[in-house]
Order: sequence, then C-alpha cells, then structure tokens
Amino acid sequence: MGVHSWRPILKSSLVAWGLLFLPFAVTALPADPNGDDDFDVAIIGGGSSGTYAAIRLQDLGKKIVLVEATERLGSHAYTWTDPETNTPIDIGVQIFDPDKPIVDEYLARLNISLGPTDLEVGGPTDYFDFSTGKSIGYEPPSQEETEAAFARWAELLDKYSYLDDGYYLPEPVPEELLLPFGEFAKRYKLEAAVPFFALFAEGIGDFAQVPALYLLHFLDKPILSGSRLRTTAAHNVSLIYTHARAILGDSVLLNTRVSALSRPANALVSLTLSIPGRPDRKIRAKRVIAAFPQLLPNFAGWDLDDDERGLFTEFAATGIHCAVVRHSGIEANHTLQNVAPDTAYNLPRLPAVYNYGPSRVPGLVKAYYGIAANTDAPESASRDALLDTLTRLGLPTADAPQPVVEVDKSHFPYFLRVGVDQIRAGFYNRLYALQGHRSIFYTGAALSRQNSASIWRFTEQEVIRKIMVGV
Repeated sequence: MGVHSWRPILKSSLVAWGLLFLPFAVTALPADPNGDDDFDVAIIGGGSSGTYAAIRLQDLGKKIVLVEATERLGSHAYTWTDPETNTPIDIGVQIFDPDKPIVDEYLARLNISLGPTDLEVGGPTDYFDFSTGKSIGYEPPSQEETEAAFARWAELLDKYSYLDDGYYLPEPVPEELLLPFGEFAKRYKLEAAVPFFALFAEGIGDFAQVPALYLLHFLDKPILSGSRLRTTAAHNVSLIYTHARAILGDSVLLNTRVSALSRPANALVSLTLSIPGRPDRKIRAKRVIAAFPQLLPNFAGWDLDDDERGLFTEFAATGIHCAVVRHSGIEANHTLQNVAPDTAYNLPRLPAVYNYGPSRVPGLVKAYYGIAANTDAPESASRDALLDTLTRLGLPTADAPQPVVEVDKSHFPYFLRVGVDQIRAGFYNRLYALQGHRSIFYTGAALSRQNSASIWRFTEQEVIRKIMVGV
C-alpha cells in the first residue's frame, strides 16, 4: 500500500462514522459519567492545539480537563499592552489565513472577529550589519525578481502538495528535500525570495542550512500573498485564549504539571498533577492528548516505551525572542534589518538580533532576537543584545531618552526538527504511527504546520475524530 493510499480510505470511513463534519457547537453538552477525578480526555498543554482540542471535545459532550503548566493559555500567542496608551501589541502569533474555513468556524465559536494585519505598517527598510553597526550597502532583490521567485516557489509547493497537512513523506524521501535550503534555493533560482522567506521563518534557526523540507512545509502559499492574511479585529490575539478560558471554566487547570503518567494494561491512564503549594492530585483518563512540544524532557515522569523515547530524543528545537523597545531612537516607521556581509544570502549568524520594526504605537518598536538550536537564551541575554545593538548603531543620541526594553517574550521551543538521516530513515512515518498508541494522541506544530489553521485542522482530523470513535 502506498504511503498516501490511506487518505481516501480515511475519508470514506469518517463518512460512515458520521464524523467527517463535526459541527462547532454553541454550548457544551453536560457529561459527568465517571466522577470528579475520571475524565474522557486529559489534554496536556494549553497552547493553540490543546485549547482547540479542549473546546471541540467539550462541545462534543466529552468530560475533559486541560492542564497547562503556566499561568495562562495561549503559549506562543502573547499580547503586551502599552500602559501609556492601553494599546495591545501582539509579540507572538499574529496572523491567520482567512481562506481556511476552520479559522472562521473556530474563531466564530469564540466570538472573535478578524481584521487587517499590521504587516503593512511602516515605511522604508534600512540595512545594517548589526555586529558592527555599519551599513554594508546591501541592495535587496527587485520586486520583479522576488515575484518570479515566488512563482517558482508556488510550483514547488504544488509539486510537494503532500506536505500540506503534515510531514506525510513517501519512501524513499526525495533527496532534494534533504538539501540545505541554501543549495535548494540555488537549484531552483529562489535567491530573490530568500530575504522575504527569512523574515517569515525567523526562529527556525540557521536558515541556509535547514533542510529544504522544513521551508517547504513552513512557507505555504498564503504567505506569498500577505495582503490576504488577517489578525484579530482587536489586534489582540490573546483574546482567543481569554474567551476559550471563559468557555472551558473549571475544566482548565493552570500552573499545573503532570509529574507522573502511567498506562496500566486494560485500565484508564493514571496522571499525577502537581500544583505549587497544594497536595498532588491524581486523576484518570480514557485518552490523553500531548499538546506540547514533543521534546523528551517534557515527558519527565511519563511511562514512555522505547519507541516513544527513541523518537522524542531525536527532536532538536530552535526559538526566538520577541520584544518591545521604547525610546529606540529609530526614525518613525523605519525598519532596521540585520544583514551580514560574509554569509550566504547575507543572513545574520545566530544568536543575533534579526530586526527592529514599527509597532501600532508611535515611539515603540518591535524587535526580534534569534537563538541557536537546542538552547534558549535567558531574558537578560536577549535584552542586553537588543540594547547593545542599538548602541553599536549609534542609537539613540546621547541627549535623547535612553532605550528601555518594555517586554521580552521567549518563544522557545518554537520549531522542532530532526536531522536528514532521521528523515531519510522514516522518522515522520514512525511518529505518526504513535497516534493512539497506549491511549496517547499527539498534536502541535511539530506534527502539522507552523500556522494556526494547519494546527487546528490536524488536531481535528488526526486527533479529535479518532478519539470520538473510541471514547
């Protein structure tokens, strides 16, 4: 059986089960068959995929608990509000693809409206080598060159359309997908698109060395027509999670970690929940959804078997810090972009500040700091880099107010990937084979795509529909 032949079978089976189109409900159906500490589904991780799963399963009448280790839902969706103007500024997830029906359906369920993005805010871009503070006379590709490269990229996305919903790779994996993206770009004459792609793929690590597979998976067609992308009408993505939290009510446990998880044969999954300052709580669930980055340390205390442990050990992570700086000294509506004089495509060596750009509030700029693979940077390192870079750029002048980093948000781990040998050896097919294994399902960007619509669609198709059959 070919690697993709399951898709029509899955579709016809879902139709037979009555699950192909599970409607978004307005209110949750009450279901409490098991008692206070027994649940149909325990969802671990309150980011994009976990919150979506919780809303959908609760609406479908399942008794759920959503366990989140931090004080808030949303993970990479983070909004800082300027205390001087009371204006929200998103410094995490910001954009959505309005052409995906699941976006409208889910956000309507949460009473969230979409509007234009901030992508058009701002004027000219000035290019500097941030390591020296000097201009290197960089000239970006022309619009005509960029659009021609976009057209070639769109053709490649069509060629590898099986990446639309995940890493559903054929065997053997096409070798060109394993090329470093810098080489792949030269092969297909994509050089003019690289500066644009690099802006959207900040946080992915060493851009030119990342296997082409990941860029084809990351940079889908909606990005090529950025004017069609949307954000929340209130320019506050965190409202998605505020509204979800209100709907889920007591089903959400914040500041709570799973300190132990065991899966006895022919029994419910047993979980021990640890909450600071309170006794541990033990719960049981028929199914568990792991909706957090699938890095091995995140499974501490879980009874993983050798297959699970072997796969999660392979993942490496990259990330990014997003910040807001006041009194930067940068000219109004200007963007300062870091370009290196001696690297492929003039991309900066990490760790480094990627750029500073305008925000919705005059006098405040957004700044992005990229970190190396498999290691987060402390907030102090990011803040110091942002301020030191401004100093090298001669900003602001000595008689002006000095810059202040108002907020610095770490998005680590942000992007998970494995090496080319693991990809070639069928890593992703083995990863997907874990779905439902010993009562655990997996979701998130590492299995789907690095955008909200894909994460929600994957969670719907590959997790919720399968759980609804068996619970």
